[in-house]
Amino acid sequence: MLTITLLLQVHKAFDTSSLDMSSSAQASESRVQICDICGQSLASSSHLARHKSSVHQGTYLPCPVSGCDFATTRQDSLNNHLQRTHGITPQKQETKFVAYTPR
Repeated sequence: MLTITLLLQVHKAFDTSSLDMSSSAQASESRVQICDICGQSLASSSHLARHKSSVHQGTYLPCPVSGCDFATTRQDSLNNHLQRTHGITPQKQETKFVAYTPR
């Protein structure tokens, strides 16, 4: 019961009506980026660039392991797949994209 009383006192003591949230809300809204292809909203221009390259570019990185059909548009996803699925820790190398259509 003491905890509830203390919470109520703190809540009453902190009056949020005097805070001006409009400038911070406007600043965060101005950073929102909209994809001109699909209309998805993203938090920043770097997120928009990553979204466009991974969703709309159409180039894939296939898994180099023979018999594996995995392919992805992002190097970090391929590295995670290699580590988790095949137990291979990828070495840093230059990425080469190839045209590939997933099944």
